[in-house]
Amino acid sequence: MIYVVGLAVDWIGRNLYWTDSSKRTIEVSNLRGDHRMILLKQNQSRPRAIKVDPREDFRYLFWTEWQVNPSIHRMDLDGENEIVIVNKKLFWPVGLAIDFPNKRLYFIEGRMDYIGFCGYDGSGRTQLFANEH
Repeated sequence: MIYVVGLAVDWIGRNLYWTDSSKRTIEVSNLRGDHRMILLKQNQSRPRAIKVDPREDFRYLFWTEWQVNPSIHRMDLDGENEIVIVNKKLFWPVGLAIDFPNKRLYFIEGRMDYIGFCGYDGSGRTQLFANEH
């Protein structure tokens, strides 16, 4: 069964990236669906949200993980150089957005109900506000 929960487009390289939470993979193909391949296969966690910065100086893919070790990761668009950029005070990272001019990654923490951001390497992490019920 396929359970795609995240989708991102590399408009420069003309590739489509997605997370499949059922198979626990991050996959890529060209925009026509050809040349499909698995970039990353996780054993314990489930990838969710995904975003790309395909610009020449960056070429990064960001994604969130749920389950055992909730976290936010970054890797190169070819699947190399994976790093964890956020893994503290995080339970349900449910959404991502990129601020391209400022090289920031915004994220939604669904369980603790806040929006935060950090630099592309996880530095400068800031919590903007929490939703007060």
